[in-house]
Amino acid sequence: WRGDAADDYGLRATLGTTAAALLVLEPAQGVEEAVRRAEELWRERDAGILA
Repeated sequence: WRGDAADDYGLRATLGTTAAALLVLEPAQGVEEAVRRAEELWRERDAGILA
């Protein structure tokens, strides 16, 4: 969460789950947009909140 360690599988799982949830909430946006938004949400997260 904080970015201390690299875990590609964990990141892909998080982004995929987030994109799937976004598609459920707004199916008209399409897969590409849901993935883009999931990546944006991840980049903008407050990485220090769980510190």
